[in-house]
Amino acid sequence: MQEIIRIVKKAGKKDLVIAVITGGGSALGGAPAGNITLEELQATTKLLLKHGLDIGQINLIRGAIEQIK
Repeated sequence: MQEIIRIVKKAGKKDLVIAVITGGGSALGGAPAGNITLEELQATTKLLLKHGLDIGQINLIRGAIEQIK
């Protein structure tokens, strides 16, 4: 995931970057945003699952706390 982030940051305004991550791959390559640690990101995801949120709800929240989702 870090390599994808590096490429995206390096891309110019006219560059097109396409990365296909399927089958839950984004969950395996967590890249926390801001000051969130990987451990906090993992704990948050476990908590959301424990409380019965569906994947759409989880992805909405993860989109706000991860660099790429």
